[in-house]
Amino acid sequence: MILSKRAKLILDVIEKNQDESMLKQLQNAGPPSTLGHFKSYLEITLVLIEKSKFSNSAIKVFIDLLTKENSYLESIEFRAKRMAIAQILSDGAVEPYARTAHMLGMFILEQYRHSNTFESRHIASIFSATEILAFNESYLSRYLAEHTLDDSSMMLLYSCISGLDNSKIYLSDKSLKLVKAKLEDDRSRFFYLHNFIRPLYLTESKDFPDATLHVAEPFYKQIFGSQDNFINFLQVKSVNLDEQMLKDDLFRIITYMKMTGSEYFDAQGFRLHRKHHAHLRIID
Repeated sequence: MILSKRAKLILDVIEKNQDESMLKQLQNAGPPSTLGHFKSYLEITLVLIEKSKFSNSAIKVFIDLLTKENSYLESIEFRAKRMAIAQILSDGAVEPYARTAHMLGMFILEQYRHSNTFESRHIASIFSATEILAFNESYLSRYLAEHTLDDSSMMLLYSCISGLDNSKIYLSDKSLKLVKAKLEDDRSRFFYLHNFIRPLYLTESKDFPDATLHVAEPFYKQIFGSQDNFINFLQVKSVNLDEQMLKDDLFRIITYMKMTGSEYFDAQGFRLHRKHHAHLRIID
């Protein structure tokens, strides 16, 4: 991607470990006095969100910029302010877009959860959940055009939220199709399958000190349409995988999924043991 001069300057600041100082300046600065200043502040903050180790602080600054009362910003035409924010979100975000998308995904969830905080209501008055989703879908599309599946692309996928039913999150059809199409690529497929089983908790179990409770990738049914479709995908598409250990692990997963049924597999997880690079072993 082509970076703006301002983005390059901010990246240089981060490289020199001066980003914390810059964030403090933004936090202590007075409100932007012109629309141009407002846009500059937004762009600076987006780069810090994506690239700085102080990302959470940068997110707070970004939210303050959108929601804090400001006599100048309150006086400008709402449409002009909205267009300025949309332009910066579209053109000012930097790769891999994952932290930016995660922040926007939280905005989407707050709308679906009918959050009544001042910040949530203010952001919802600027962009609907559907409009915010479009930014995240664009980030995912742009990123996958240049990269195979990786941690960043999966975070982007998980931020493309199109609905919420109780606690179940639904991802958008567009984002699911983008990722499924990418799974035709061998490297992307290997990454996805290699990370399909993941720990539910990062800490070790007291009962099983060398084991953790593991679960499936949480949206595989939405990506593939059903568990049967996923199993068929494994049987057809994993042929070209080079690592025999991964093939063996996936065979065990398929067997276990068929044996227990998808509801148990998804809800309960299962215990796996990997020691000294041993194969996955179900120990229920």
